[in-house]
Amino acid sequence: MRENVRSYGLIIKNHKILVCNEVINNYHATKFPGGGVEKDENPEDALKREIYEELSLKCTIKCLLHSPGTLLSPWNNKLYTPIYYYIETKGNILVPKNEKIIFAPDKHLGGYLNKITGREMLLWDGFCIVHEMFSEKEMIKLKIRNEDAEILAHPECPEKILDQADHI
Repeated sequence: MRENVRSYGLIIKNHKILVCNEVINNYHATKFPGGGVEKDENPEDALKREIYEELSLKCTIKCLLHSPGTLLSPWNNKLYTPIYYYIETKGNILVPKNEKIIFAPDKHLGGYLNKITGREMLLWDGFCIVHEMFSEKEMIKLKIRNEDAEILAHPECPEKILDQADHI
């Protein structure tokens, strides 16, 4: 039986850690970018290949972070050997158009971003209670009473409010 060695990269950009979501045997897994080491490939070369395949970025491996040995995968009940590296990439991390994006924590901000980017993200059903309290009816009344005033709205407001705004 061939050993299942996997190389993963920890990428930190703008003080954020990049993780990927995958469905493995109907299990929604969150993991670092990376994947399997192919025959005649070392873990470092496999990681560089995987990062390029998944993110269209070239990477530099800075250091080995952790190699915990062989583990039992919770996703498929098979043995695997993960190797974790800290890596740096150049360029912007873009999610390929065919990949789904889950946006949290605010459904209104996510909806606004869907609209301006043309991207259909899956929106978590969260919201800001302050922005949710704004009333379209009250906003229209204010607009009628103050016809020269412009309305500014935060993108976390519900779409009905954004539709009434002069600036978002």
